[in-house]
Amino acid sequence: MRDSLFAGNDIPGAPRHHVVAGLRYAHPSGLSLAPTVEWVPRGFAVNSANTATNAPWATLGLRAEWAEPRLGATAFVQGVNLADRRYAASVQVDNAVGRYFAPADGRAVYAGLRVAR
Repeated sequence: MRDSLFAGNDIPGAPRHHVVAGLRYAHPSGLSLAPTVEWVPRGFAVNSANTATNAPWATLGLRAEWAEPRLGATAFVQGVNLADRRYAASVQVDNAVGRYFAPADGRAVYAGLRVAR
């Protein structure tokens, strides 16, 4: 059954385009670098009436890895949202009190070590 009140409106909570892209360069020495970008180029409705919208946003990231096959180990450092952009990566559609936006994490750096033998 269709709701005639909202006929023709955009579906809330879903951007028309969500681009996630990355490149990876791997050097024979075991070092690799992988920059990434995540981009929502156009704002999108967060309620069925299409009266509230989430702003467009873009973030940049970078991951560096070093693999040592003889040890079976890989170490990495990864940075996300490097420009420390303030945005809502997720929303709560049609929230009864108008609290639609869930803030995304700010700039963050992660590091780790994986050992596989």
